[in-house]
Amino acid sequence: MSESQLQYSKKNGGFLPLLLAAVSAAEALAGGASAIAKTAHDKREQERHNRAIEAALKNSKGSGMSPCPACQGSGLFLSKNV
Repeated sequence: MSESQLQYSKKNGGFLPLLLAAVSAAEALAGGASAIAKTAHDKREQERHNRAIEAALKNSKGSGMSPCPACQGSGLFLSKNV
């Protein structure tokens, strides 16, 4: 842009402030979309983790870490050294 065009743009506002506002709005939309995608991914990852932990607990019978059916609410039954 020439010097006279810059001076006119400074007096009348020009397109630069509008362009900067549009870029800022696009950045905000991209940030919001990124946050939504991250939240959805984190939820799927948490569900996968929970399923894996539940499967591991179901398969751990006899490992000494299963709950004692006769001792509901008393913690974990670790051994029969009574």
